[in-house]
Parts: sequence; structure tokens; C-alpha cells
Amino acid sequence: MSALDTGTPKIQDSPLFYDDIETGLTTWLRDIIDANARANGITPESATLA
Repeated sequence: MSALDTGTPKIQDSPLFYDDIETGLTTWLRDIIDANARANGITPESATLA
């Protein structure tokens, strides 16, 4: 376990967390984060926290 790992569930582990705030918010956030990563040369599917 890394020093940054708090055991907090990730967005993909709790898909309805943000949807409780607004329907579709979880998907929208994931898409925006992934698009930003790709724009900066990172492949979200294979990215790891070092």
C-alpha cells in the first residue's frame, strides 16, 4: 500500500456516489478526467499512481 492510499473507494468502485448528487455526474467526471489525461499524454486505462 502506498503512503497516499487511504483505502477510500475510487469513483469506479462507487459509481452511484456522484449520481446521487446529479444523474450522470459520475460518467461526466470520469470522461472529463480521462480526456484531460489523454490530452497530457497519459493513457487512463494503464495509468498508475507512483
